[in-house]
Parts: sequence; structure tokens; C-alpha cells
Amino acid sequence: MMSGIVEVELPRYTITPLDREEDEEYWKLNPNRSCLIGGSWSYFHWNCLVTGKKLYRIQYKDELLVPQAEIDFDELIGFLLDRGAVPDENGWNMLRTSGLWTPAGTVLLRSPLSGFGAVLRTSVPDDSDGVLSLKVHWQCDWDQRDKHCLPPFWMRIDQPKLFGSGTYSSTEFISREESGGIDDKDGAELPSEGDDSATPATVPSLLAHIEEKRASLDSTDGTSDSIRFRIESDTVEKIYFEQDHLLTGRTAEMGHSGDAINQWFVYTASSLGHIEKAGTWSFALPQNILLAASREAVPCGIMELLGIMQGDELPHWASPRPQFNDHMKFHNRFLEDLRAKEVEKTMPPAQAEASRRAREQARWAAMRNDHAEEMRLMREYEEKRGVEALTSPKLSNKDIADACLRWLIRTNCVPKTYQIKDLAKAVLYLMVLDSIQAKSIAQLCDRWTIWHQSPGMNRSEIEFLRGNTANFCYASAIIYTIQIAARSEAQVSTDMQECLKVWKKVRLG
Repeated sequence: MMSGIVEVELPRYTITPLDREEDEEYWKLNPNRSCLIGGSWSYFHWNCLVTGKKLYRIQYKDELLVPQAEIDFDELIGFLLDRGAVPDENGWNMLRTSGLWTPAGTVLLRSPLSGFGAVLRTSVPDDSDGVLSLKVHWQCDWDQRDKHCLPPFWMRIDQPKLFGSGTYSSTEFISREESGGIDDKDGAELPSEGDDSATPATVPSLLAHIEEKRASLDSTDGTSDSIRFRIESDTVEKIYFEQDHLLTGRTAEMGHSGDAINQWFVYTASSLGHIEKAGTWSFALPQNILLAASREAVPCGIMELLGIMQGDELPHWASPRPQFNDHMKFHNRFLEDLRAKEVEKTMPPAQAEASRRAREQARWAAMRNDHAEEMRLMREYEEKRGVEALTSPKLSNKDIADACLRWLIRTNCVPKTYQIKDLAKAVLYLMVLDSIQAKSIAQLCDRWTIWHQSPGMNRSEIEFLRGNTANFCYASAIIYTIQIAARSEAQVSTDMQECLKVWKKVRLG
């Protein structure tokens, strides 16, 4: 005391978030938060466990610090995302590349209000012993969520509706109650679906199939009108069915549906989240999938062979069809027939009758030969046409998906108001309810990822696609959705997940 030095011993805490469902203070700010340096973690209420003490020797009051609290990095990020914070892609990229040398003040999470204001930023290390130091900030007007909102990394998809007005399907994510359309690279927006007044006689077959499958599953457990699920690591373990956004108690195990089905379900759901910038940051799309989805894979000739597109919509790719109406040959035969008839008039009746019969037999034989020749030429033409289709110019995935959507609308598989995003959501719902069709769609997606490689498609796949045209169209929506996500993701998910793997625990002060 004579030297003016004061010793202050303060507890060091390990903190964890409160229960979001049971504890109301989870959603409130702490009115008694510390104003001292290092006490930013006291903005919120936490479960606190004293794990040590920190002794300070100070001479002036502004030298007094609050010991940094230790917390699991993923729990901290999950909590702040649940409150509505939004990742800053530049900050996460800086942290991933620079590590502990990231400049102090680098923003990792921003406020939910259009990104103005920093929620979480890097801080100057305060005896953090090589552990990442962070600083948190929050304002009352940033609170726009409560326990009724979906937790972080969860998604909700409403079942496509059969009748009535309103949207057919919608997806709710953790950071927005309303979702937008898919923006193409050129800035054209693919709007979400609108009203439709379908009647029982014109119910789109995809929607009717989904309703039929749902009704068969719900027969013993009541009804459901939506599903929710969590993307964790690279999988979805369980699907939860809801009625009016309340859990019904019925679940479906996605982990048992097969690796390919689960993977493509996760890829599609995560892509929708990235496109709508809506909170699926728990999963980063694999680079090989992003690369494959960005490549042109389907030849234009295949689209015409499947009846999805017409020749006038495509670049010239096929040899001309054989011409069977040889007018000169038919004219010469007609003249020969006339000459034979004139000669027969000069013959005795018996000889004329024999000549007439021989002439008729020759005419029928010529017709049979012509027909056989036409069949042979057509077989050769179709064989050549198949080869030319496989080697024809490849179309972009956007053109493929747009054409497939038009075909699905034309064949009454989906409502005329549907766009690519709506189709992708309906396919996700279908994959949950129909494991057989989900397997076929997943197989098509697997094949799609290798079609861009040499030698591309083969002849056997043409017949396979002819028998699975609708599923091919569903797969096209998945691939194009992933391609759009590849442009919009901007690496934030990848960077965030890599950082969470490197730093299991951080110091918050």
C-alpha cells in the first residue's frame, strides 16, 4: 500500500450458453454487465464455472482488467448466430489464413441489421497463452429472434401444397423469416412460387405423389405439413415432421437412407441456404462437387432424344433424316406399269391374266423391299443419331435446368408457377418421403458429376434416361442449385468450419 500498488484477485470463468428453450435469460442482455476491460462477455447471461483466479497488481483503476472467460468456440458462434449475428466473410478468411497473427479488431460476426456494427471481433491477447482472444458486443435493437425461431444450422421446408392460394413451398432458415429467389449470375432473379388454383383434375403429379406418400406415413401419427432438420458436419441424421411448425413427434432417419441420398440431400439443402444467405454455415460444399456442378455435362442431342427440347431450340447437331419419297423411282414404276398394261391389252386373255398376276406380285415384292430398305436405313440413322447425340455440343446447366422445368410444367408434373428453387425444395421433400425415388435421383446426380469427364455419356445411359426422364429433370434442378451456390457461397462456410476445427476453445474478454 505504501508503494501505491493494490493487489486484486478476480475469478477466471469457463462459460457456456444457457438453455435456449427453458431459460428466458438466454435471450436477454445482462443489466449488470462489467464495464471493465476484458468483461465484454458479461453482455450476456451464461452458465459460469470458476476454474481459477487471476491476481492483478495495479496502481491506477483503469489498469484493472476482468479475466477473459474461456468458452468452446463452436458454442460461442452458435449462440451469437442464434441471436441473429451474421458472418463476415473477409474476417473469417483473414482468421483462417493468419491465425493468431490476425490483426486485432478483425470482425468475424456482424449485426443482423444489414451488417452494420460488429458483434464479434478479434482482440489483443491478454495472457491468453496462445489461445485466440475475442471481444463481443451487442445492442438491444439487434434482438429480433426468440425461442420460436429455428436454432442455428437448422432448416425448415414446408410441404408443397396441392390446392388453394399462397405459396406451394417455403423454407425457413435461422436468420430470415422470408426467403428470396435464386439470383442468376447475370442478375436475373428466379422468383419464388406464387398462387395457383389447381383443381383435383389437374393436380401436378409430383405434388400429388408427395401428398400420397405423406398421407401413407401420417395415417397413424396424425398429419404434418412441414419438416425440419439440422445439417451437422456433412450429414442429416434425422428429419422431424411438423404441423403448423410444431413438432408432431414423428421422425425419419436419414442416416439409414444411404450415403448417396444423404449426401445429395445435404448438398441441395446447404446450397439453398447459401443462395438465400440464410444460415447454413455448418456445412461447406466439397470442392469436387462445386467443380463438377459448374461444368457442362449434358450434350444437347440427348435433350432432343429425351423429348425435353426441340431441334429449333438447339444448335445443329444431327445428320438429316433419310428421305424415302423418291418421286423419280415411283414415277418410273408408274410408267412401267402403264406400259405393261398396254402390252397386256394385246395379249390373249389367259396370257394377259398371267402377266397381270406376275406384275402384281412384282409390285408387292418391290413394296416389301422398299419397306425393308426403309427400316434398315432408319436403324442405321437412329444408330448414327445416338452416336451424334453423345458427341453433340454440351449445354450449360442453366439451359438444361430451365428446359427440364418447362418439360415438367408441360407434362403437369409441377405447377406452371414453379421456378428452379421451388422445384429443388419439392425434390428435397420427395427424397424424405420416397426412398426408392430418392435413390434414383441420387444415382443420376452421381452420374452427372462424371459426365463432364472423358468419354462422357455412353449409349446405355440414353435408354436409362428415357426411363427416368422425370428424375433426370429433378436432378437438373439439384445440380443447377449447387452451381448457383458455388457462386454465392464466397467461402465463408469453408473458412468458418476450418477455424472452428483449429480453435476448439477461445478466450472471450
